[in-house]
Amino acid sequence: MANETPEPDRETKSMFPGNDLALELMREHTLLNVMAARMRESADGLERGNPVNRVRLERGLEVHRRYLIEVHHEHERLVDEALAASRDPTARARADDCALEHPKAAAYQGAVRALLAKTRGSAAPDGVALGRLIRQEADRLEEHHGKEDDVYRRLDRLLAPAERARLLGAIRTFDASHVSAEIALIAWAAQIHPSAD
Repeated sequence: MANETPEPDRETKSMFPGNDLALELMREHTLLNVMAARMRESADGLERGNPVNRVRLERGLEVHRRYLIEVHHEHERLVDEALAASRDPTARARADDCALEHPKAAAYQGAVRALLAKTRGSAAPDGVALGRLIRQEADRLEEHHGKEDDVYRRLDRLLAPAERARLLGAIRTFDASHVSAEIALIAWAAQIHPSAD
């Protein structure tokens, strides 16, 4: 029929029937995967000897803090609280994994800032060491989120529909800080791509 328009995300929805909460969390993971890919591009340049651009590094740290730590980690905390009573061992292990992994994001921030603080003025920071830190954080993020995705795919079985709807409502409450953090991530990722240089 010529007038029918196909549902744009039919394939995706069939993977998560009745699981809009999982779709929203996966959307956040997609943005964070873009961030991780751009972090690796930065790491590649630094490890090849490109000069350290402090302004770009600071901006990357800000995006990492605002979107990963302040937005996504908060959403994961809400999901973990809801899954606390689950008898599913994978769901409980995911919460334990988050408790170990989330502080590593703050530790990354501290490690990069410490390297930047070692050199002030005209002295150049150790670009290779910075590149290594950035790459390790990008790899850690993708590995951690890969484990989470396995649980998110089953949220329709792990949580009651009313609880999923409540969480989705809380996560989709786009306050100004959430919106600006997401916009900042997208803008930073677009600017850092080599084609934008």
